[in-house]
Amino acid sequence: MEVETTAFARNVKTSGGGIAVDAIGDILGGQESTVLISDSLFSDHEADLGAIEDSYVIRALEESVVDIQQSTIARNDAFAVGWVGVPDVPVRSDGSLSNSVVWDNAGGPVVLSPSHIIGVCNQGELGGVFPAVPPTDPMLITTPRGDFRLDPLSASIDACSVAATSGKGLDGVLRTMEPFDRGAFEF
Repeated sequence: MEVETTAFARNVKTSGGGIAVDAIGDILGGQESTVLISDSLFSDHEADLGAIEDSYVIRALEESVVDIQQSTIARNDAFAVGWVGVPDVPVRSDGSLSNSVVWDNAGGPVVLSPSHIIGVCNQGELGGVFPAVPPTDPMLITTPRGDFRLDPLSASIDACSVAATSGKGLDGVLRTMEPFDRGAFEF
């Protein structure tokens, strides 16, 4: 399944994630789930942070693959992304986070347990994807074009040498020239 150029905003949830991918059926003879999320924005979600399993904006469960490319996950009352396995079960979720901005999420950044995730050219609160890199403010601002745009001084502008996706950002600006910007919106 592909989710492209989509804004997910102001969702209130009491269980599951904003997007939840669960392939537990694979263990029982079902199919593995694979989702590609690109050029999308996830903002202002509300969740019950007391129930960790229910407090992700994007949640990948057992044997699922979630690839997130050139997206912005910001200002959520939840953990940003969770690639989550099952304790004591030899399965894991996989995927990637590339050319994305993760910032100002109340629950924290990216959660990994036990998973195999590739991270390339990201900025913000990255937690398990780049635990050695300190969080850096991507300088998201509101402009006449809308919220979560990159400030002209942001280090996320022209930061990535390879576009994770081809085409255009969330607001229709083409990603045609290298280097490319991080996040859902091309500057």
